[in-house]
Amino acid sequence: MNTLKTDNGVETGFDPSFENNWWRFMKAAWTTCTVLMIVGVGGLFGRGPLSKAVAKNERGLEVEYERMIRFRTPAQLKVSFPSQPNQPVTLAISGTCYEKGRISRQLPEPEASHPIREGAVYTYPDSGARTVEIALAQEPGAAGPAKCDIDAGPAGRVQIDQFIFP
Repeated sequence: MNTLKTDNGVETGFDPSFENNWWRFMKAAWTTCTVLMIVGVGGLFGRGPLSKAVAKNERGLEVEYERMIRFRTPAQLKVSFPSQPNQPVTLAISGTCYEKGRISRQLPEPEASHPIREGAVYTYPDSGARTVEIALAQEPGAAGPAKCDIDAGPAGRVQIDQFIFP
């Protein structure tokens, strides 16, 4: 029902159907903005509790990483696993995560590295510790989904999935 009045050829008044539709649209927009803000602060779009993940296997290999990372923004991978006494420590990283970015820093620094198909193998000195802990700074250089295989020799391997936002 239209309740518009005309005054000197100009429509004035109130259109209840338009107002109801407008308020419905505004409430949907407010709800959408609120939900996006909450999940953004929570880390769904990177750097937050929803973005953090841990991948483990039954042999003790554990990788802490971020599911959502940003293009050209360093992200940290923390790899820990039991060491083998008097054996060099090797860590192989391969997959699209290696192709789409680079490992810009490692702690501790590797003694040697050599390329493999879609990745690299790093060799670290034996520290004598029961657990090996390696921190890697990953700097993505291309957007999109990325899979990463992390192989720690006798400690086994895990695969992580990440998404790189532009």
